[in-house]
Amino acid sequence: MGTLQGIWVKETRGEPMTAVDEAKALAGQGFDRGVGEATTRQVTVLAAEAWADAEAMLGVSVDPALRRANLLVAGVDLAGATGRVLRVGD
Repeated sequence: MGTLQGIWVKETRGEPMTAVDEAKALAGQGFDRGVGEATTRQVTVLAAEAWADAEAMLGVSVDPALRRANLLVAGVDLAGATGRVLRVGD
């Protein structure tokens, strides 16, 4: 079982990602942006270990929000997750 380390959403297209404590994902729609409207884009998941490897290769620390992913998870093999269901939270 993995752990959720970060959640980011954006209010509108092209805006910076905003860190939030929780978000509601709607089946077939993506994240509710808190304004009563959901995006049709998929939720993007980033593995903390892969991010750390990329930072080590670059030799710098980079805020994962700049990757524009929605979820940062640790302890989950995302490389083998294609076509599988990832359950986050309740």
